[in-house]
Amino acid sequence: MSVSTWARWEVDPERVKESTGVACARVLGLAERTPEVRQRDQDTLEWKWLGGGFLTPKQAQVLVAILEAWANQDIARWLLAPGQRPLFQVPPFAYFDVRVMFRIAENRAFADAVARACRGIVNELKRGTVPFYSPGPYIDELLMGAAVREAITRGISALDDSGLYRPRRWEDIAAQFTKRSYWNGAGPGPEGLEWDIPISPGHRQVSELLDARPPWTWFDHSDEIIVKFDDL
Repeated sequence: MSVSTWARWEVDPERVKESTGVACARVLGLAERTPEVRQRDQDTLEWKWLGGGFLTPKQAQVLVAILEAWANQDIARWLLAPGQRPLFQVPPFAYFDVRVMFRIAENRAFADAVARACRGIVNELKRGTVPFYSPGPYIDELLMGAAVREAITRGISALDDSGLYRPRRWEDIAAQFTKRSYWNGAGPGPEGLEWDIPISPGHRQVSELLDARPPWTWFDHSDEIIVKFDDL
């Protein structure tokens, strides 16, 4: 499939053959997502976060939208035509410190794995949970942190339109991530390393973190890596 055909489908699915449209939708995991299915997903998401314990329903919806856009639009387009722009300009990689991108470079396998991780987090959010509730891959926590940074950067309101939930700023959510992170403090040294260093451009410990926790390990289960850090 050519890039121009993909672009026509994105603008108007009716402009391509039915078989081509089905193929494009299958790539993005949208083949079964009719308007009815999308509405059901939204209703389920709202019901799962009714308690508003960690996120309000609106915040959960915002994070789902950001993560789905990264996986199904930004990264998917780049994988089809990686030469159009460098990976470090593509969200969520645009939120990584440039020294992180020195290690990742234009690695298509890494980009695809990040897209899959985004979709996995979306599924967690739809079940009413987040990566910080249980041990998991480091990349999951980084992507959640980057998604909150995008919400802040784009000025997306954190207030719930219904008025049923206590206002909670995105910055407060980020602070909760730090408290709950399974990776915060893991690493060499008496105090370990902060979990969000890779998505904190200019942080003085980026190189130290990348040496102790190289990007290719970010998809491993947290318990396995933290045990290794204890031996350093």
